[in-house]
Amino acid sequence: MTSRSTSQTITFKNDFRLGGFKKTLPPGTYHVTTEEILLEGTLSPAYRRTQTTLQLPPDRPGTVEYLTVSPCELDAAIERDTAQAKRPRTDDRWTFRTPQELFDQLAIETGEDEGMLWMAEEPYNNPTSKS
Repeated sequence: MTSRSTSQTITFKNDFRLGGFKKTLPPGTYHVTTEEILLEGTLSPAYRRTQTTLQLPPDRPGTVEYLTVSPCELDAAIERDTAQAKRPRTDDRWTFRTPQELFDQLAIETGEDEGMLWMAEEPYNNPTSKS
């Protein structure tokens, strides 16, 4: 049987999990190797995937650890990471659209109001006061 091996690198921008593996993996670039065998008897060359491995970051210097993963799980993790990277972070106070908004936010946080309009609140109607 003829076999082939393909390699690629995948970069995750966020922590991610893969099914069957208990630890959350950190963001970073991972080396992925896929082993395939040639299917015989087909009109055009076709391959069947037999194994996909992900090289994990070393726990100790000089060690290499591989995790056998389902290609579907790996694809799903990549999709989740891509979706999470595209989603705006609502907890980040510095995610603004324009430099002016960033400048205004910085001025507010440092207590400066130079160049900014400030309006006093309307006094509320007090039934005992004369209007």
